[in-house]
Amino acid sequence: NRANREMLRNRLLGLGLKIDQSFANFLLLRFVSEDQANRIDLFLKEKGFILRKVDSYGLSNCLRLSIGSEEICEKVYSTLAEYFD
Repeated sequence: NRANREMLRNRLLGLGLKIDQSFANFLLLRFVSEDQANRIDLFLKEKGFILRKVDSYGLSNCLRLSIGSEEICEKVYSTLAEYFD
């Protein structure tokens, strides 16, 4: 989990995403606005990925991304790279 988390975090940082340092089984992705977080959430859902909104924690511009297998992490990265391309 730690290796996949760090690999995915580093690759997503390379796309320009803001991501909190994590010691858990998820990454907290921060976006410029709630609207951008919602658009990315919808895009990912259309591609088969379900992230968790964290509005109830006062983080309406963030999404929680659980860490999966290396294969899933690669697919998430590729999908987000497609969005930001």
